[in-house]
Amino acid sequence: MQSKYPLILVHGVALKDFLFFKSFGRIEKMLQEEGYCVRTARTDAFGTIETNAAQLK
Repeated sequence: MQSKYPLILVHGVALKDFLFFKSFGRIEKMLQEEGYCVRTARTDAFGTIETNAAQLK
């Protein structure tokens, strides 16, 4: 299945990807295997709404 738009995964407070830790676990890979275009946002774990909104933009 494919979607019209890419799926963008955005983590909450104090969570982000590290070397061997993926903040969304296997969700991203499972969605990609189903044919979805998946992007993971890289925002500051403790950033403000304004700074994270600018990073998402």
